Amino acid sequence: MDPKKCIAFPNKKASVLQFCQAEIVHFCTKMIINSSPELLSNARLSLPEDMSAKYFRVIACSIQLLETLIVLSYSTVSLTVSDLQMNKSQYSSLFDFKILDTYQKERKSVGIWDLFSHEQAIIRRNTYSLLSNLCKVWPDSIDQPCLSKISTKFLGKIFSNERDPSVQPQMWEAIVVFTSVFPQSWVIANGGTDFVSIEGEREENDELEQKQKKKGPKPVLPKFFSYIKNGGFDSSSIYVMYPSLLPIIAHLPDETSPLIF
Repeated sequence: MDPKKCIAFPNKKASVLQFCQAEIVHFCTKMIINSSPELLSNARLSLPEDMSAKYFRVIACSIQLLETLIVLSYSTVSLTVSDLQMNKSQYSSLFDFKILDTYQKERKSVGIWDLFSHEQAIIRRNTYSLLSNLCKVWPDSIDQPCLSKISTKFLGKIFSNERDPSVQPQMWEAIVVFTSVFPQSWVIANGGTDFVSIEGEREENDELEQKQKKKGPKPVLPKFFSYIKNGGFDSSSIYVMYPSLLPIIAHLPDETSPLIF
Protein backbone atom coordinates (compact mmCIF):
# COMPACT_ATOMS: atom_id res chain seq x y z
CA MET A 1 0.00 0.00 0.00
CA ASP A 2 1.23 3.45 -0.88
CA PRO A 3 1.99 5.17 2.47
CA LYS A 4 1.03 8.53 0.97
CA LYS A 5 -2.54 7.29 0.55
CA CYS A 6 -2.67 6.46 4.25
CA ILE A 7 -2.12 10.06 5.23
CA ALA A 8 -5.44 11.78 5.68
CA PHE A 9 -3.96 15.25 6.11
CA PRO A 10 -0.60 15.42 4.33
CA ASN A 11 -0.35 19.17 4.79
CA LYS A 12 -0.67 18.78 8.54
CA LYS A 13 2.12 16.22 8.51
CA ALA A 14 4.38 18.68 6.72
CA SER A 15 3.42 21.44 9.15
CA VAL A 16 4.19 19.26 12.17
CA LEU A 17 7.61 18.31 10.80
CA GLN A 18 8.42 21.92 9.96
CA PHE A 19 7.31 23.13 13.38
CA CYS A 20 9.11 20.43 15.37
CA GLN A 21 12.23 20.04 13.22
CA ALA A 22 14.49 22.23 15.36
CA GLU A 23 13.44 20.44 18.57
CA ILE A 24 13.98 17.03 16.97
CA VAL A 25 17.47 17.95 15.80
CA HIS A 26 18.26 19.43 19.21
CA PHE A 27 17.15 16.22 20.91
CA CYS A 28 19.22 14.05 18.56
CA THR A 29 22.25 16.30 19.09
CA LYS A 30 21.86 15.99 22.85
CA MET A 31 21.59 12.20 22.66
CA ILE A 32 24.52 11.71 20.27
CA ILE A 33 26.95 14.21 21.74
CA ASN A 34 26.13 14.47 25.43
CA SER A 35 24.43 11.24 26.49
CA SER A 36 26.06 8.27 28.21
CA PRO A 37 24.93 4.90 29.59
CA GLU A 38 24.89 6.40 33.10
CA LEU A 39 22.67 9.32 32.05
CA LEU A 40 20.15 7.10 30.25
CA SER A 41 19.82 4.41 32.93
CA ASN A 42 19.78 3.99 36.67
CA ALA A 43 22.99 2.21 37.61
CA ARG A 44 21.39 0.89 40.80
CA LEU A 45 18.60 -0.85 38.91
CA SER A 46 20.29 -1.90 35.65
CA LEU A 47 23.11 -4.21 34.74
CA PRO A 48 26.10 -2.60 32.99
CA GLU A 49 25.51 -4.58 29.80
CA ASP A 50 21.85 -3.51 29.75
CA MET A 51 22.86 0.12 30.22
CA SER A 52 25.31 -0.09 27.33
CA ALA A 53 22.77 -1.82 25.09
CA LYS A 54 20.19 0.89 25.77
CA TYR A 55 22.75 3.61 25.10
CA PHE A 56 23.75 2.06 21.77
CA ARG A 57 20.08 1.77 20.72
CA VAL A 58 19.46 5.44 21.56
CA ILE A 59 22.49 6.56 19.53
CA ALA A 60 21.52 4.39 16.56
CA CYS A 61 17.90 5.58 16.61
CA SER A 62 18.94 9.23 16.92
CA ILE A 63 21.12 8.94 13.82
CA GLN A 64 18.30 7.19 11.97
CA LEU A 65 15.86 9.92 13.00
CA LEU A 66 18.17 12.58 11.58
CA GLU A 67 18.48 10.60 8.37
CA THR A 68 14.68 10.32 8.17
CA LEU A 69 14.29 14.09 8.40
CA ILE A 70 16.74 14.53 5.54
CA VAL A 71 15.22 11.77 3.40
CA LEU A 72 11.73 13.24 3.90
CA SER A 73 12.83 16.31 1.96
CA TYR A 74 12.46 14.09 -1.13
CA SER A 75 8.73 13.91 -0.45
CA THR A 76 6.36 16.54 -1.79
CA VAL A 77 4.16 16.25 1.32
CA SER A 78 6.91 16.60 3.93
CA LEU A 79 10.04 18.67 4.40
CA THR A 80 11.95 20.44 1.67
CA VAL A 81 15.60 21.44 1.43
CA SER A 82 14.45 24.97 2.21
CA ASP A 83 12.96 23.70 5.46
CA LEU A 84 16.28 22.06 6.31
CA GLN A 85 18.11 25.28 5.46
CA MET A 86 15.92 27.27 7.84
CA ASN A 87 17.30 25.19 10.70
CA LYS A 88 20.87 25.03 9.45
CA SER A 89 22.25 26.34 12.72
CA GLN A 90 20.72 23.36 14.52
CA TYR A 91 22.24 20.90 12.07
CA SER A 92 25.56 22.75 12.17
CA SER A 93 25.80 22.17 15.91
CA LEU A 94 25.93 18.49 15.05
CA PHE A 95 27.69 18.38 11.66
CA ASP A 96 30.17 21.25 11.97
CA PHE A 97 33.30 20.00 13.66
CA LYS A 98 34.33 23.45 14.81
CA ILE A 99 31.36 23.38 17.17
CA LEU A 100 31.77 19.70 17.98
CA ASP A 101 35.41 20.21 18.89
CA THR A 102 34.27 22.81 21.42
CA TYR A 103 31.86 20.28 22.88
CA GLN A 104 34.61 17.67 23.04
CA LYS A 105 37.00 20.04 24.80
CA GLU A 106 34.49 21.23 27.36
CA ARG A 107 32.32 18.15 27.84
CA LYS A 108 34.58 15.29 26.72
CA SER A 109 31.98 14.14 24.20
CA VAL A 110 32.19 12.42 20.83
CA GLY A 111 31.23 14.04 17.52
CA ILE A 112 28.85 12.36 15.13
CA TRP A 113 31.47 11.60 12.47
CA ASP A 114 33.62 9.82 15.05
CA LEU A 115 30.90 7.16 14.95
CA PHE A 116 32.36 5.83 11.69
CA SER A 117 34.75 3.93 13.98
CA HIS A 118 32.20 2.91 16.62
CA GLU A 119 32.37 -0.63 17.96
CA GLN A 120 28.68 -1.29 17.23
CA ALA A 121 27.87 -2.22 13.63
CA ILE A 122 24.36 -0.75 13.74
CA ILE A 123 25.75 2.66 14.72
CA ARG A 124 28.35 2.58 11.94
CA ARG A 125 25.72 1.44 9.45
CA ASN A 126 23.34 4.25 10.34
CA THR A 127 26.16 6.80 10.18
CA TYR A 128 27.10 5.60 6.68
CA SER A 129 23.47 5.95 5.59
CA LEU A 130 23.24 9.42 7.11
CA LEU A 131 26.29 10.57 5.17
CA SER A 132 24.94 9.10 1.91
CA ASN A 133 21.60 10.84 2.17
CA LEU A 134 23.15 14.08 3.37
CA CYS A 135 25.30 14.17 0.22
CA LYS A 136 22.32 13.32 -1.99
CA VAL A 137 19.83 15.76 -0.51
CA TRP A 138 21.76 18.55 1.15
CA PRO A 139 25.46 18.59 0.15
CA ASP A 140 25.70 22.31 0.95
CA SER A 141 25.44 21.44 4.65
CA ILE A 142 28.94 19.95 4.44
CA ASP A 143 31.25 22.95 4.49
CA GLN A 144 35.01 22.85 4.10
CA PRO A 145 35.92 22.34 7.79
CA CYS A 146 33.41 19.51 8.02
CA LEU A 147 34.61 18.03 4.72
CA SER A 148 38.19 17.87 5.97
CA LYS A 149 37.13 16.04 9.11
CA ILE A 150 34.80 13.60 7.33
CA SER A 151 37.45 12.82 4.73
CA THR A 152 39.93 11.94 7.47
CA LYS A 153 37.56 10.06 9.75
CA PHE A 154 35.68 8.26 6.96
CA LEU A 155 37.99 7.58 4.01
CA GLY A 156 41.06 7.71 6.21
CA LYS A 157 39.96 4.85 8.47
CA ILE A 158 37.34 2.56 6.97
CA PHE A 159 39.72 0.58 4.76
CA SER A 160 41.75 -0.33 7.84
CA ASN A 161 38.93 -0.79 10.34
CA GLU A 162 35.78 -1.98 8.58
CA ARG A 163 35.54 -5.77 8.24
CA ASP A 164 31.89 -6.40 9.12
CA PRO A 165 29.94 -7.71 6.07
CA SER A 166 26.62 -6.54 7.55
CA VAL A 167 27.52 -2.88 6.95
CA GLN A 168 29.12 -3.28 3.51
CA PRO A 169 26.09 -2.11 1.44
CA GLN A 170 25.76 1.14 3.42
CA MET A 171 29.52 1.67 3.53
CA TRP A 172 30.06 1.33 -0.22
CA GLU A 173 27.04 3.48 -1.03
CA ALA A 174 28.47 6.17 1.26
CA ILE A 175 31.86 5.94 -0.45
CA VAL A 176 30.33 6.21 -3.94
CA VAL A 177 28.04 9.13 -3.10
CA PHE A 178 30.49 11.04 -0.91
CA THR A 179 33.43 10.82 -3.33
CA SER A 180 31.21 11.63 -6.30
CA VAL A 181 29.96 14.81 -4.67
CA PHE A 182 33.32 15.65 -3.07
CA PRO A 183 36.09 14.09 -5.20
CA GLN A 184 38.66 16.29 -3.46
CA SER A 185 38.03 14.23 -0.32
CA TRP A 186 40.57 11.71 -1.62
CA VAL A 187 43.24 14.41 -1.69
CA ILE A 188 42.35 15.58 1.81
CA ALA A 189 42.32 12.04 3.19
CA ASN A 190 45.73 11.38 1.62
CA GLY A 191 47.24 14.24 3.58
CA GLY A 192 46.66 17.02 1.05
CA THR A 193 46.32 20.67 2.01
CA ASP A 194 42.79 21.26 0.78
CA PHE A 195 41.76 22.88 4.02
CA VAL A 196 39.66 25.90 4.85
CA SER A 197 40.68 29.23 3.37
CA ILE A 198 37.84 31.24 4.86
CA GLU A 199 38.81 34.55 6.44
CA GLY A 200 38.99 34.24 10.21
CA GLU A 201 39.84 30.53 10.14
CA ARG A 202 43.20 30.66 8.37
CA GLU A 203 45.12 30.35 11.62
CA GLU A 204 43.33 27.11 12.45
CA ASN A 205 43.88 25.96 8.87
CA ASP A 206 47.64 26.62 9.10
CA GLU A 207 47.83 24.53 12.27
CA LEU A 208 46.07 21.63 10.56
CA GLU A 209 48.34 21.91 7.56
CA GLN A 210 51.46 21.90 9.75
CA LYS A 211 50.22 18.82 11.57
CA GLN A 212 49.68 17.09 8.24
CA LYS A 213 53.23 17.93 7.14
CA LYS A 214 54.68 16.59 10.39
CA LYS A 215 52.72 13.36 10.19
CA GLY A 216 53.27 12.89 6.46
CA PRO A 217 50.72 11.79 3.88
CA LYS A 218 48.11 9.28 4.89
CA PRO A 219 48.23 6.25 2.57
CA VAL A 220 44.49 6.03 1.95
CA LEU A 221 44.62 4.88 -1.67
CA PRO A 222 47.08 2.03 -0.99
CA LYS A 223 44.73 0.89 1.79
CA PHE A 224 41.81 1.19 -0.64
CA PHE A 225 43.54 -0.98 -3.24
CA SER A 226 44.61 -3.49 -0.59
CA TYR A 227 41.01 -3.65 0.62
CA ILE A 228 39.85 -4.42 -2.92
CA LYS A 229 42.60 -7.01 -3.42
CA ASN A 230 41.44 -8.83 -0.29
CA GLY A 231 37.81 -8.75 -1.38
CA GLY A 232 36.76 -6.60 1.53
CA PHE A 233 38.06 -9.37 3.82
CA ASP A 234 34.79 -11.26 3.34
CA SER A 235 33.63 -13.22 0.30
CA SER A 236 30.07 -11.91 0.57
CA SER A 237 31.31 -8.32 0.27
CA ILE A 238 32.43 -8.63 -3.34
CA TYR A 239 28.85 -8.52 -4.61
CA VAL A 240 28.51 -5.02 -3.17
CA MET A 241 32.08 -3.85 -3.58
CA TYR A 242 32.82 -4.64 -7.23
CA PRO A 243 29.79 -2.80 -8.73
CA SER A 244 30.87 0.25 -6.72
CA LEU A 245 34.41 0.41 -8.05
CA LEU A 246 33.75 1.95 -11.47
CA PRO A 247 31.91 5.06 -10.19
CA ILE A 248 34.53 5.46 -7.45
CA ILE A 249 37.47 5.28 -9.85
CA ALA A 250 35.67 7.54 -12.33
CA HIS A 251 35.62 10.35 -9.76
CA LEU A 252 39.20 10.07 -8.53
CA PRO A 253 40.75 13.53 -8.92
CA ASP A 254 43.83 14.11 -11.08
CA GLU A 255 45.91 14.85 -7.99
CA THR A 256 45.72 11.16 -7.01
CA SER A 257 47.33 9.93 -10.24
CA PRO A 258 50.89 9.79 -8.81
CA LEU A 259 49.54 7.58 -6.02
CA ILE A 260 47.94 5.17 -8.48
CA PHE A 261 50.44 4.80 -11.30
